[in-house]
Amino acid sequence: MEKFVFGYEGKDLYQEQLSTYGLELDIYYNMDFLQHEAEMAGGNAEIFLLKDKDAIFLYPYIKKTLPEYLGNYQDITSPYGYCGPFCNDPHFFSLAESSLLDHLSSNQIVTEFVRYHYLYNKEQFFQQNIKNIHNRTIILLDGNSTWETIWMEQFSSTNRNLVRKLEKDGYCFEQVDYLQHIDGFIEMYHQTMSNAAASDYYYFDKKYFDSLHNRLTDHVTMYRVYKEDITYSYALFFEQSGFLTYFLSARNVLYSKVPASNLLLSKVSELAIEKGVTCINFGGGLTNEPTDPLFKFKSNFSKQMTAFHIGKRIHLPHAYEEIGKKYVERHGQEAFDRSRHILQYYWN
Repeated sequence: MEKFVFGYEGKDLYQEQLSTYGLELDIYYNMDFLQHEAEMAGGNAEIFLLKDKDAIFLYPYIKKTLPEYLGNYQDITSPYGYCGPFCNDPHFFSLAESSLLDHLSSNQIVTEFVRYHYLYNKEQFFQQNIKNIHNRTIILLDGNSTWETIWMEQFSSTNRNLVRKLEKDGYCFEQVDYLQHIDGFIEMYHQTMSNAAASDYYYFDKKYFDSLHNRLTDHVTMYRVYKEDITYSYALFFEQSGFLTYFLSARNVLYSKVPASNLLLSKVSELAIEKGVTCINFGGGLTNEPTDPLFKFKSNFSKQMTAFHIGKRIHLPHAYEEIGKKYVERHGQEAFDRSRHILQYYWN
């Protein structure tokens, strides 16, 4: 049995291990994606890997050092998205989890927040001293069908009618150059977030999008819907290993009655199926309610749904309790009570 802990400097060695086992995984297991997210979060990219003969277990996460006043500790968290543990052998999984826990405890890791992958972790979750929670229902589209079948059987009739009307009215769809359109995307994206009263967390800045392009040039694509000189919607997608992920979108709030996103997502889906993409992930809503407007919108593109789970684990309970006391001393009881429901509340 061999154990590896890869930082970004070990990217090539990590990739060699994936190649040895014939693994082509989703974008969230790409070291460049992890490094991008780590830099934006002020942490370090790390991937724990354990292997034994034909069995392999790997787990990417971001490691962050706590503020000095809270003590000499660290936390780990999944990057934004879907990035739980991957293991090709369910019998090896439990052994690997125990090895991971030993590694984390010996490195003063206090807490762990995991965003499970919707397919790799469909039936494979951490089990030891962890609280796993159903967070969202997300919309997936299986690409193993013809476009005609998907169009007629997965898309809603309302969606099909909207797309036909927009095409008839002269609205156009295209893939665009990232660098040429990123400023326009950011402006429209921020307007979209403002219109939706989104939290500050979702206001990604220019530095974020520049890093995204620099790290993941071959895996990020941008599309838009336009008519004459007006852009009505933009969207960013991740693509890797047969997965296409609907990442961020923006709509022109001056023309909110134009359903441009319906046309954009329909055309992107058609392109993806023609290219051989096997799974399109549209994501879920802003809440887990079936009446959530964003969830209902995405449901127009597929009848296929699956669960997205998160996990919360405290590795050093005594240290976590002491951190709470120090937080109260610095910020007050009211601030603590307001945020303590969040596992890693002291990062906010």
